[in-house]
Amino acid sequence: MSETGALEEPQDLSTALAWLQSDDARKRTLAAKALGHQGADVASAVPALLLVIEDADPMVRSMVASALGKIGRPDAVPALLARLADPVVPVRFWSAEALGRIRVAGPGVREALERLAREDEAHVRAAAARALARLRDPG
Repeated sequence: MSETGALEEPQDLSTALAWLQSDDARKRTLAAKALGHQGADVASAVPALLLVIEDADPMVRSMVASALGKIGRPDAVPALLARLADPVVPVRFWSAEALGRIRVAGPGVREALERLAREDEAHVRAAAARALARLRDPG
C-alpha cells in the first residue's frame, strides 16, 4: 500500500499469485495487471490466471484477459475464446486483443473473431479486426 493507503500492484510473483486468490476484487485486478506487465517472464502464472478468468468481477476478467495476451501462452486460447461471448464489453475487447497477441488460430478462433468483428461496439469490432489481421500475418 502507498502512503495514502491506496493499493498498488504487487511487485513480485508470489504476492501477485496470492492476490489472485484474494476476496478483494481490487487485489485480484491489480495482481492480473502486474502479471501482464511482466509478460512472458511469468508464464508459470497462466494456470492461476485461468482459474480467475471467469471471476464475478468484470474488471478482474478484463485484466486477466489482457495479462494472458501479454504473457502469450497458447494454452490460454480456449479460455479467451470463451470470454469473447462475455456480456461485458471490456472483457470481450481484451479477450480479442489477447487472441491477436497470442496469434494462434486454433479451432473456432477465426470464426469467433469474425462474428465479433460484426458486433455493435466499435472498439470491440476494431479489436477483433486487429486480431484477425494478426492471425493472417503471424510474423
